[in-house]
Amino acid sequence: MEYDWLFIDIDDTLLDFKACEAMALTATAQDAQCELTEETYDIYKTINDGLWAALEAGKIQPKELPLERACQFEKAVGWFHSPELFNQSYLTHLSQSNAVLPGALDFLEKASQLFSLAVASNGIGDVQRGRLKASGMDKFFQLVVVSEDVGAAKPSPVFFHQALKMGKISDPETVLMIGDKRTADVQGALNCGLCACWFSPQGGDVDDSRMMIVRDWQEATKQILF
Repeated sequence: MEYDWLFIDIDDTLLDFKACEAMALTATAQDAQCELTEETYDIYKTINDGLWAALEAGKIQPKELPLERACQFEKAVGWFHSPELFNQSYLTHLSQSNAVLPGALDFLEKASQLFSLAVASNGIGDVQRGRLKASGMDKFFQLVVVSEDVGAAKPSPVFFHQALKMGKISDPETVLMIGDKRTADVQGALNCGLCACWFSPQGGDVDDSRMMIVRDWQEATKQILF
């Protein structure tokens, strides 16, 4: 299959989200003059995971997620006793986090000479753009599509159709979506006529001729670039 565009997810595809999240939460705790304990981290993760699952299911809007997360966390933990202050501190630190997964920068540098590249991410626009800049990845992308900006999250067809429209792409089969989420990235892309690459360190099953699986960026380089 020949591609003109690669759509690439950010979290747990290009960047190690767990590491970025831990960096941001640690710095936020310091702002609040509190300590990030294992128990506090587990509370945050439970809240955050639940809200992102709701987002992907279409039960919450992208712009609603950050403040709702802050409200639930502050109610449970009370670092700042203000959802707005928690939200501001956490998002500022998260936008500066840049734990790059091994091989990602090398892949982007080579891929940018062969394809047009677009970010296709569920997240907050300013945060994701900040992380791309902090990691040095921003220079490789012609297009950045983030769920908050388009008003819909993967796997919604609205997200993918808007991304195609922004890239002025008439044939979705010329696009390969690379991401770690089996439903949001892979199935969402396939449902809209794109091809898909599941970035899965644990491996998995291929159940569609338009789909491939890679365990890391070294394997992606061999399968996609050569």
